[in-house]
Amino acid sequence: MPALNPQDAAARAVARCRTLAAISDTDTGTSRAYLSPATARAHAQLREWMRAAGLTTRRDHAGNLIGRLAANAPGAGYTTAPIVGVGSHLDTVPDAGAFDGVLGVTLGIEAAAALGDTLRPYHLDVVGFAEEEGVRFGVPYLGSSAVTGSFDPAWLDLVDAAGTTAREALLAFECLPDRIDRAAWPAERVRAFIEPHIEQGTRLHDADRPFGFVAAIAGQSRLTLHLTGAAAHAGTRAMAGRRDAAVAAAHLVLAARDTARDADDPDLRATVGSLRLSPDVRNVVPGGAAATLDVRHPDDATRQRCVDTVLERARAGCDAERVRLDVHRHDAQPAVPMSAALLSRAADAFPDAPALVSQAGHDAAVLAPVMPTLLMFLRDPTGVSHNPAEAPHEASLPHALDAIIRTVHATGSA
Repeated sequence: MPALNPQDAAARAVARCRTLAAISDTDTGTSRAYLSPATARAHAQLREWMRAAGLTTRRDHAGNLIGRLAANAPGAGYTTAPIVGVGSHLDTVPDAGAFDGVLGVTLGIEAAAALGDTLRPYHLDVVGFAEEEGVRFGVPYLGSSAVTGSFDPAWLDLVDAAGTTAREALLAFECLPDRIDRAAWPAERVRAFIEPHIEQGTRLHDADRPFGFVAAIAGQSRLTLHLTGAAAHAGTRAMAGRRDAAVAAAHLVLAARDTARDADDPDLRATVGSLRLSPDVRNVVPGGAAATLDVRHPDDATRQRCVDTVLERARAGCDAERVRLDVHRHDAQPAVPMSAALLSRAADAFPDAPALVSQAGHDAAVLAPVMPTLLMFLRDPTGVSHNPAEAPHEASLPHALDAIIRTVHATGSA
């Protein structure tokens, strides 16, 4: 393995994240949308860093930025050598932090720089996925979907808030939307894709561990619920005669909280994140309500049982208020396990690294069904994300970077 000053390399990766955070579509904070002018400027800066690390760069027709450290071992053909990928996404939510997604890319560049003089029978591709958050066009994972060959051509007709279609945005970004299928990687040649990402929680910090590996990304159930009672005058309608949708909605909120809490399962989450009353007037008993229910767990059967229990308890509460509860929409995303072989290898190499569950979605969720994927969480003492306050534990990053480098080389050389 090459000589490396991991402290300097990790500090450089952090500093570069802060430099990129200043490249924004807004005058204040960090907001970088898919295919936006700020994204183009971020690409230009990343290309400089990638090339300085010895990578050749390209952009695919979905807008993903890729830097390649080509195989240099005797007999390693450019079109036949195996591939190891490292990276994450470059887009952000509005008023974002500096590290969500981007840190995985800057650490990838440092890993490539460290491996530059090492004899390698594999290509190392450092990837900045163009879109993961789903902010601009309402659909997430557009970048990684292109890499896995699962980009739906219907998405080209999606329209943003300004009336621009995804097709138009791609053309303006000098991408050819009708060639997005060419962005797909040859999955049979991919030995591993490693996504380093801040944890967005404090489990690693609480355990005093610099990094951990994610066993699975939790499945999600997303429901839209309508509650129908009867609007009435707040002053003249007696309490006993009311069919109050707000009270019924309170039963739903408590059903979600109590079902998840009473299960005593640290991986179970149930949330009523949106609640809108109708007519939403101060002096009217609400006659209707629309709510969302979000349930997450790494085991799909457990998740569905939670959904069923929440709805059963909520219906009982609604019945008591003489309010009808209807499930208007029920979408489900199954849990996604990471590569068992890569997790086993990581456990052998780094026995002190905890196995974790991710409750949030990541590009790894799209990659894992197609190619061997390892999602690596980095210690985050803040426990917050999608927030300017987010920050990694900088003293832990040299250890995480060393693990990335060793995992890349061991996997690519196997």
